[in-house]
Amino acid sequence: LAIDNVGDVYVFGHKALQAKENAVPDPGINGVVVAGAIYKGTVSKFAAADGREIWRKEFPSTKHAVAGTWDETGGDAIFVTFEMQAEVETPDELGVTCKNPANGGCSILARLSATDGTVEWSRFAHGN
Repeated sequence: LAIDNVGDVYVFGHKALQAKENAVPDPGINGVVVAGAIYKGTVSKFAAADGREIWRKEFPSTKHAVAGTWDETGGDAIFVTFEMQAEVETPDELGVTCKNPANGGCSILARLSATDGTVEWSRFAHGN
């Protein structure tokens, strides 16, 4: 969660798409399938005045948007960290490739436009 200078709220997380074949419910999390699920990272912006969603970006090659913060230097941007789902051979929606399946993927830092969520740049490191 991050809040900008006018009070708009940014939420970072993930959306479960489907359970992988043979996934079993995790009894520690209310029976929800966690291990073996397929996710995509999400970043959303909500208006301070009425809570309406201004925009939402989904990143299918990522497992989730781990955390983020608003750029307080006046750059009208947010910085977000993502965890990659697995190996990505060609540049994805964040413009990166990830070739590290043994460690489960890559970690990514991206700068997104606070106005519309457009990816301005991204960097990655192998391993999560």
